[in-house]
Amino acid sequence: DKAGVLSVIERLELEIKKLQLDLAKLKQGSGRHSEGLTQKQLALLFDELAAQRNALAGSDDAEGVVDVEGRRDDTLTGVGSLDTDLAQQAKSPRKPPTGPKRRELPASLPRVDNPLPVPESKRCCPCCEAPMTALEPEVHEVLDYQPGHLFVRRDIREVLACRAQDCAVVRGPLGDKVVAGGVYGSALISEIVVKKYRDGMSLHRIGQWLERMGFSIASSSLADQVQWAADLLAPVWRALLHEVLHSTVMQLDGTGLPVHHKEKGKPQLTRLGSLWGVVGDGETIAFSYASTAHKNAVRSYDLGPEDLLALRPGGFVVADADSKFDASFQREELIESGCAMHSRRYFVSALDAGNKRAAIVLKAFKKLYRLEWRFAEDGLSVAEIEKARQARAGPVWETLKMWCEGECREKHPSSLLVIGAKYLLRHYDALTRYLTDGRLPIDNGLVERLFRRVAVVRKNALFVGSHDGGRRAAVLFSILGTCELIGLEPVAYLSDVLPKLARGITIATDMPDLMPAAWLARHPEASVPRLNVPRLTEFQDD
Repeated sequence: DKAGVLSVIERLELEIKKLQLDLAKLKQGSGRHSEGLTQKQLALLFDELAAQRNALAGSDDAEGVVDVEGRRDDTLTGVGSLDTDLAQQAKSPRKPPTGPKRRELPASLPRVDNPLPVPESKRCCPCCEAPMTALEPEVHEVLDYQPGHLFVRRDIREVLACRAQDCAVVRGPLGDKVVAGGVYGSALISEIVVKKYRDGMSLHRIGQWLERMGFSIASSSLADQVQWAADLLAPVWRALLHEVLHSTVMQLDGTGLPVHHKEKGKPQLTRLGSLWGVVGDGETIAFSYASTAHKNAVRSYDLGPEDLLALRPGGFVVADADSKFDASFQREELIESGCAMHSRRYFVSALDAGNKRAAIVLKAFKKLYRLEWRFAEDGLSVAEIEKARQARAGPVWETLKMWCEGECREKHPSSLLVIGAKYLLRHYDALTRYLTDGRLPIDNGLVERLFRRVAVVRKNALFVGSHDGGRRAAVLFSILGTCELIGLEPVAYLSDVLPKLARGITIATDMPDLMPAAWLARHPEASVPRLNVPRLTEFQDD
């Protein structure tokens, strides 16, 4: 009968709803999900509820009551009120999404006016040549830095207009900025760069340092400033690299640089990239980044040691005996010079392991370094150093060679002492190359000293955030390392150069004046003590 059929339908509907609920719970327990409902989903639900409400209208089973004026009250189901809210929400215009709002610079910071008048050549109307009248100036506030405190620089741009003609308004020049429309001055950004890539401070600690001075900047904003500075300085880095590759004596060494990298469809991992440093004639350094520790490029932007040596037209290359360099040194144009410091370390390890005979070799190395210290103290010329080395250091090396040959014949081949002796004999020609030219250093210590800055930054930062971050780190390490080599105060240099690069330069004509050495020659007041180039005081007379 009809009642029985309706009963079966009702039971089946309840069963379907139960199964739908179980399915929803299963979906919620696995995979990505969201508990939110879109506007369209809500509208469909309300349409279904409204249809049910209309079907039940006039029946005794309807949920809700009728008020004294005959209007249905659906407060029990909430359908009526929600329908109204939904309709009102659809009519009201949606507000467009807004980006982060820039904070006002605190009133507690001191203000320093920076007037920017219209140049004399533009103060008269170009149409009628009448003097123009001053209008209300434009004021832009920029957060900047002086040693010890923050201040707000008020760039006051003069505005002129002509009363007689309907001419264009003339404004004074823009104030110095690293980023157009930015709120941070070049001195502040320069200080942030130096603190991170020379002093080894993390961005989080730099933010705390700024907060103590009266204004907090988020680490993400600090990272943006560093990124923009590195991108602007890229032309200077390329010029430094070109200068090093064409120098008479190039020193080469590398170190690891962990990088946080994520490829599409793969989890984010920390991989070991590398930084390769090259010093030209003891005056200029350039770092290059490679995404791996391989000898040549794996990605298009990599610059490994083999790539750097391929770009060098010829000349001396001071390096340790890393196998990554072997193929490059097959070129006749490249002349390999070894690193006595690297050879000496083998015998230091042997002595630390308890082999006292290693002290014999270490005493010979001490004599070699003592001679270098004396030559430097006496101020000998290149030619005089070459003659003195051959006369006084040459016999020491010959004695070392004979001693190592005897040690290799008599001792166990796996001992640390024999391993060091074999290294010295295998690379004897490269290790003694410096005897033939007074311009060559005895070791690669200068590059290793510059890598100490990298080690401090690496220890505090743990890793760079991407391969792009690794390339930018190479740029900034190059600029700051060169400043340290030549005795240039980096904040003064960057504060002047960054705004010029931001305004745009002509590489052929402007770049020579922006190089650190040329800039220092024009600004001797920015001179500071140079990097402690190996004075070898450890090896002076006892």
